Amino acid sequence: MRLLAALRSMNDAQVMLQVLKGSFGANKTYWVSRPVKKGIILFFPGDQLEHALAPPEIRRLQDPKVQAQLMASKFAGCSSVVVMPSRLEGSFACFDHFLNRVTRSGEPLGYQGASLKASSQIASLLQAGCPTCDNKEMIYHLVGFSKGGVVLNQVLTEAAACWEQSRNHADLGSIPLQVTNFIRQLGELHFLDAGLNCRGAHLTDPQVLHTLSKAMQDTAPGLSIHLHGTPRQWDDEKRPWVRQEKVQFQALLERNGVVVIEHKYFAEGEPTLLMHFEAIEAMQRDA
Repeated sequence: MRLLAALRSMNDAQVMLQVLKGSFGANKTYWVSRPVKKGIILFFPGDQLEHALAPPEIRRLQDPKVQAQLMASKFAGCSSVVVMPSRLEGSFACFDHFLNRVTRSGEPLGYQGASLKASSQIASLLQAGCPTCDNKEMIYHLVGFSKGGVVLNQVLTEAAACWEQSRNHADLGSIPLQVTNFIRQLGELHFLDAGLNCRGAHLTDPQVLHTLSKAMQDTAPGLSIHLHGTPRQWDDEKRPWVRQEKVQFQALLERNGVVVIEHKYFAEGEPTLLMHFEAIEAMQRDA
């Protein structure tokens, strides 16, 4: 019954397109709004397959309207927003408005938290798209699918930087209030089959993750981290660094007392691109 209700709710959800101006540029967004919002889910997609070449099921699952509906069905009472990449370089997603430096095809060139670029962009997009959502009761859940996980890495780095700032200056007065509120109100962060064609899919800097664990006790007390994976990413022999970074990221957080919730899907299946996209529909929040 719960599944049928979720599917019915998903099919009934209306999706609205908004092109919003943020602190660092405009992003196309797709919204499913709830009358009474318990929170907002922000979904960051990955590379985009050319529509004409993609199989029908992948075309469906990479459709941002479908993604917005799926996320809304998984987080009861929450609105959902799919935040499209700042640009596409061919099929490659590039999140220039959120990361400090990227390659032409969108791979991150490191993560630096001091700029607060991702948090500023997200907070300003939320303010532009839903002015009434700017209250201290709102919870923000982030889902980074595939390459979209790089935005979550940047946000986590910024959460650590905010904690350092508060420790050094007694308060967060030098950081815009909408940014500190956004970080304080972070809820679940879901890395959904995250991976790149180069290193950088997960944070592996021990100092950053140590500081992040302190931030999760103080400036971001509601934050929890979920790792979702399929054999397509975690068992890829041609890209062993994806699993290596995931293992290191998880181990460093757990060493610092952070509980990381792991979800694996299609464990016995043959790694395929379709499996990768099916993780969006299979995603579960509970351990």
